[in-house]
Amino acid sequence: MPVFMSLIVALFGCSELEAPDHGSLEVCLAGPQGTEPATTADLDLTGTVTAIDTEINHWNLDGCSGASSVLEITDDTGDVWAVGLSVSLNGEDHTPFFDVAEGDVLDLSFRVRTVWGTVSGFTLSSEDGLIAAVDEGNWGGALQPEDTPGLIVTRSEDPIHSQESDCKTFDSYTTTFAADDSIRLRPMETGAVEVEGLPFTALSVASYDYRDGNGNCHVSDLTGQTSWMIFR
Repeated sequence: MPVFMSLIVALFGCSELEAPDHGSLEVCLAGPQGTEPATTADLDLTGTVTAIDTEINHWNLDGCSGASSVLEITDDTGDVWAVGLSVSLNGEDHTPFFDVAEGDVLDLSFRVRTVWGTVSGFTLSSEDGLIAAVDEGNWGGALQPEDTPGLIVTRSEDPIHSQESDCKTFDSYTTTFAADDSIRLRPMETGAVEVEGLPFTALSVASYDYRDGNGNCHVSDLTGQTSWMIFR
């Protein structure tokens, strides 16, 4: 192999073969009288931020009792809601901070879809536009295109890494954030993207699928995830 070609393989080939680290993303919602996400699908409310990173022990944050960040929002009727978020990798917390402060008036849209299981996501917006969008990404995800105008999030068609065992194959993918511009990120990689004129940080938390390996076991549709967020 020519030296120049060997250098190209050294620079690019190894990155394609290296297994990426996939993170874990959890979102959850609590409301008056311990409202659970399964009963508050397609919740839309406007309220004031009354606490950030508050203690979570008194909230019934079903689905992520270990949320690293909790945002309390008091709506126009006086009811208090809490949305929780956690991003972790190998047991370490990687939860980002959003550009919000106590006293801000925000729109919260929390989405729950039941497919093979329950998957959740949410958006936060102000009068100036979108602040954050977060999607757990199981079974196609909870957020729909109308929840994030100007942004389309997709997974690469071909895996960037495949790991086989006697039972199954684990395929890793990149995630593309297409808006005013477009970026493609590996799992647990961040990048800058502009959505409808606003600057955001995009984070691909995880993007993978399981499939049958050599036919020794059955892989169901309960596998696979493309979890992500954008925030400012």
